[in-house]
Amino acid sequence: MTMIEFKNVSKQYFESRGWGQKRSINAMDNISFRIKEGSCFAIVGESGSGKSTLGKLLIGLDKPDSGQILFRGLDLFDINNQTRQQLRRDMQIVFQDCFSAVNSRMKIRDVIAEPMRVHLHYSSTGIKEEVKRLLETVGLTAEDGEKYSYQFSGGQLQRITIARAISIHPKVIILDEVINSLDVLVQISILKLLKRLQRELNLTYLFISHDLHSVKLFADEVVVLDKGKLVDYAEDVKDFDKLTHPASRRLLEAQLPIMPQQASEDMSVKKGVIVSKK
Repeated sequence: MTMIEFKNVSKQYFESRGWGQKRSINAMDNISFRIKEGSCFAIVGESGSGKSTLGKLLIGLDKPDSGQILFRGLDLFDINNQTRQQLRRDMQIVFQDCFSAVNSRMKIRDVIAEPMRVHLHYSSTGIKEEVKRLLETVGLTAEDGEKYSYQFSGGQLQRITIARAISIHPKVIILDEVINSLDVLVQISILKLLKRLQRELNLTYLFISHDLHSVKLFADEVVVLDKGKLVDYAEDVKDFDKLTHPASRRLLEAQLPIMPQQASEDMSVKKGVIVSKK
């Protein structure tokens, strides 16, 4: 089943050049693709390729100039408010900057509970128990709920933002450069956590990245954006090395080596959760 479909989507921005002049920028130019339910669909490209614009359009932070974005057949920009509210619950996003994504004045238990208070009809006791369960699901403890964001590392904070994202049982999670600010070993542990959650919760991921190693480890399909255009596609991410467009080749040439053996030695599995020994 198709979960998300972009149909001939275009988005243009205008940049001021002084003296009343403006320059148009085609952030997205007639983009079309489909994302299957339960899959991890990767969007890759260099800076300025249009990756972030795509994520903003999907989550509703911006509106396309033309074309359609369909979620289970519904046009995201041609629906009533009640349906839009439901779709906000069905689609969540995890950003790269986990430090800015977590309110430093709130205890972690309240950070995770906030979406549940808005979208779900749980009792206070029910929310408390669910927060505890979610923390344990992402490899943290119930006691961590009493702490503040400054008491956590970047990797731990990203686990917290993931717990918040899954708290209201979404169908789709947009992962916008979610591991790029983390070190290699933490990156792999976060990817393993996300993969397990995808399997257990039947999640569909849109994985936005410029890091081909993480894409190859994590995604099923991949498209390449370049200057707002969709220029390459691999139905199986294992075939990415065979792509021929210059943008794809540049990404391949820029990738850095990773150390999966070292990563696996540095992590253990406890009750189904990947945790670091450090």
